Amino acid sequence: MKEPVEPTLQLPLPGSSPLKKGQVVHLSSAARQPLPANHRGNRGRDGSPEPNNSPEPSNSLERNNSPEPSNNSRQADGPGQASNRKPGKKPDGLWYALYLPGFSRLPEAVCRQHLELLAQLATEVSSGVSFHPCALVLEIRSSLRYFAGIDNLHETLSARILQQLQEWQLPTLFHYAASPTVSGSLLLARGGCNLLVY
Repeated sequence: MKEPVEPTLQLPLPGSSPLKKGQVVHLSSAARQPLPANHRGNRGRDGSPEPNNSPEPSNSLERNNSPEPSNNSRQADGPGQASNRKPGKKPDGLWYALYLPGFSRLPEAVCRQHLELLAQLATEVSSGVSFHPCALVLEIRSSLRYFAGIDNLHETLSARILQQLQEWQLPTLFHYAASPTVSGSLLLARGGCNLLVY
């Protein structure tokens, strides 16, 4: 018959110094007391569990069934540390609006054609581009790390837009804005604010 394996206990000893994280205390066989016959999990001669007639533990020794907090929840947010953000929660979007007031004088079909070509240029900095009257709106939050910040992203995009407008011999005036909402970005750009709010 196989002898039961002696468990390793991870409990602080009375009168000892506090345990360090991950420290294991090994008790000698002499220090271990035999379990009573009616102990939970004790098995009878036939291998079936015996009924438990022992009273519930007192309040001072009640088991704590609450889960241990994970290491991530114990850490404060900071460089190189895990965030306390709830799993699955995505960061808020950041929307960049580009408003071209000179397009309002173009025929609708020509305006749409030019916006589509500018949208192709905009895909260099964003995978999500939407069309609005005389304007484009781009989702740029996911591109900030690649361009090392919104300023570099804006300079890259505005240089390409300016070059394209010059090739078409159209007015090179355009306004821009970035904010956490599409409507906010469009409002700021149409107002000529040229503001990056992030």
